[in-house]
Parts: sequence; structure tokens; C-alpha cells
Amino acid sequence: VEVTLTHPIEVMSTPVTQRMWFELTGVNPAFYKKGANSFLGIKDYRHVLLQADHPIEYITWWSALRFANLVSTNTRLKPAYLFDRETLANANYIKGASSGLFINAFKAPKINAPGGNIYEAEGYRLPTEAEQEYLLQLASVAIGTGELTSYAWFEQNSSRTTQPVGTHKPIIINGNKFYDLFGNVLEWGNDILGKLKGGVNPVNLRGHTRERSRVMRGGDYRTHDIYLRPDRRYGETPSTHSVSTGFRLVRTLK
Repeated sequence: VEVTLTHPIEVMSTPVTQRMWFELTGVNPAFYKKGANSFLGIKDYRHVLLQADHPIEYITWWSALRFANLVSTNTRLKPAYLFDRETLANANYIKGASSGLFINAFKAPKINAPGGNIYEAEGYRLPTEAEQEYLLQLASVAIGTGELTSYAWFEQNSSRTTQPVGTHKPIIINGNKFYDLFGNVLEWGNDILGKLKGGVNPVNLRGHTRERSRVMRGGDYRTHDIYLRPDRRYGETPSTHSVSTGFRLVRTLK
């Protein structure tokens, strides 16, 4: 579909890592915390096992939104998502609140921006599917006929586990270096998984209820190379946590 995006965006060069998550939350819910790159991190006198530069995974969509708000608050930006008091007071967690795995809410979060327009949000957020598509299409063009194993971790070269981010050749988009846009972990998006919308700054929040499946893009370490394509779409309910799903954050620049 034809899409026009009218605002420049700031995009993380890699997915969120276990180190990033740990430094903000003091916990590490990742499944792949044990491995060749493991060490004990210390925060608030607690020791936490992590593979610092591996992508965070086993993260619910809700958790990704909460983390985005934490990053915004720490950088003095207005958080992009608003959760009502009932949701926060009665949130369900996996293995207790200390796990950091916020798994569901009573209401879908509101977008903290004029008219609820996510493109107008000040803080960090998940990318819309249009933004994910834009990045993946440009990444595909940048890779071109290059050897995919030089740019992505997938079934044929990953040993079927996550790998440290930023260890492959960079994918150059508009002069900027990006890593792991394909492979390593699937990445949560903001939108509901539905028909792709066209037009100016599209976002799909139709039927924006708490358990509608959210889109995931990019493939992961278990994906066969023929499926690492910009048009491959996946989705799960937002309370799902998977060993192959992480996220990266974006922010609208004004």
C-alpha cells in the first residue's frame, strides 16, 4: 500500500538489550541469560545474571510499552503511553512484579498526544507498522545482493539462540547504521495485526482492545532465510512472551 510519513523519526540502532533493560529495571526476564557471554550484573545490592549485549526477549507487548515510558521519563520526555490507575493497581505479572513482565491490562493504553495521534507523541514508543515497513524495505534495498549471513542472525547461522547485537555489518539507511533489523529477535510494533493501512501517517488501532494481536516484524534467530523479507508479518496477543520476541524504540522528531 502507498504510505506517506510526514515526520522524521529517531530509531534505536539495535534492539533493546538485556543490559539496557537491567539498568532501568534491575531485573532480567530474558530466557537466554545463560550462555558464553553471561556475567553477574549488580544493581541495588542484587546480583542478576545477564548476557548484556544480547537482545532482551521473553517480553510482553505491555512490558515494552512500560519500558518505553521509563526511557522517556529518564530522558525528561513526556511518556507516550497512558495506563489508567485501575490497570496499574491490578496488573498481573509473571512470577511476581519483580520479574518486570507486565502481562495484561484492563484497558488498552491511551496515546499521550494531541488527538491520541501516536506520531505526535513526544516520548519513546514502539514503531507503527508503517514505520517498521519503511525501515525493513530500506534495509532490504541496502543489503541488496549482499550475503545475508553478514547482516542477520537466522536459522542457518545463529545456533538457534539469540546473539549479541551489532556484531554484523551495519545496514546503512539514510547515512545511519542499523543492526539486526532482520533476524536475532522479532520486534513488537505498536499496531494491531490487521489489514495494512495506506495514506498519510497510518496507524492501525481499530478495535484497540487489550487482547487484540499486535504486529511483530523482522524475523528471528529461528527464521529460515527465505522468510527474512520486509513483507513477512507476524502477530501475537500483547500478553504473550516469547523467547524470540524483543523490540526497539523510536521517537518522533519535531
